[in-house]
This record gives sequence, structure tokens and C-alpha cells, in this order.
Amino acid sequence: MRKTEFTYQRFYLRTGMSVLILPIVQMIRIMILRPLGISDGLYIALGAMITVGGLMLYYKWSEKLTFFFRKGYYWEENGTVCIQRGKTIRAITNVDWLRGTDTFAYGPRVAMLVVQCGKRKTILFSRSLEEGREFSDTELYPLYQLILKNNPKLEKDANLSYWYERKKEC
Repeated sequence: MRKTEFTYQRFYLRTGMSVLILPIVQMIRIMILRPLGISDGLYIALGAMITVGGLMLYYKWSEKLTFFFRKGYYWEENGTVCIQRGKTIRAITNVDWLRGTDTFAYGPRVAMLVVQCGKRKTILFSRSLEEGREFSDTELYPLYQLILKNNPKLEKDANLSYWYERKKEC
């Protein structure tokens, strides 16, 4: 059994912590825009631009923080893929659907691997994707392929590149 290391992002924590930026941005907005005595509509528009700019800067800055990134491991054991995040080990069995895609928050795109096993869903996020990179260029792609290899009953969705699901019989 050989474990393969990968880096995953704590995306929901990173996104949730962006809320802490809003009070700082609001203080800057009040200090800069209030004294100018501009109209309400322009004040709201400029405030929105400053808020989005602040969030984009936060995501650029937080990309370098190790707090939001962890090392995980995956391996194959008796035809079952196991994923370890921290001390939690999840055996991936009876996969209903498997999806590789990307998502974003205020600029940077991240690859996302979603594995649905019954009522349990495992979601992993990669580091931010550079321009022109796709899901297949990330550390999550070999894990995606390993899960797919060990679940031969999954059938590819004709419309989506990285979506496989188990077809239910009527």
C-alpha cells in the first residue's frame, strides 16, 4: 500500500474568513468616500468596487497562507480507495456519482472533486488554478482517475467532461 500525498484547500474556511475583511473595507470606504461628499448612487457604486477589490486582495494574500492548505493522502486498499484528511480516513465505496469541476470566489478558480457515496458526500478543493489550467492539471485528477478505475459501474455523462454516475434501473 503506497500512499500518495496531495494538497487540499480548506475552501469553505477560506471563503468564510473573507467576511472578516468586510469591516476593514467598510472603514476604508467611510474614511475615503464620506469626506468627498459624493452622491448616494456613486457612493454605493464606489463602495461596491472597493469591497470587491478588498476581497480580491484577500484571496491573493490568503493563497500564500499555509493555514488554508493541508496535506492529505490517498491509496488503494483491496479495490477500495481511501482518502485521509488529518486523522479522518474515508473509504470510498459504492460511488453513486463522481464529478470533477472548478469553482471560484472573487477571482481565483479552484478545482473541486465531489464523490457521492449514498448519502455521504466527499468534497475536495485544490489550490487556485492558474490561467489556462483545468481540472485535469491538478493534484486531484489522479485521485479522480483512481476512484473511477475502482468503480466500473459508473457511466459517463454525455454532456459533462468529468461527470460519471451510476445509472439506476427502473
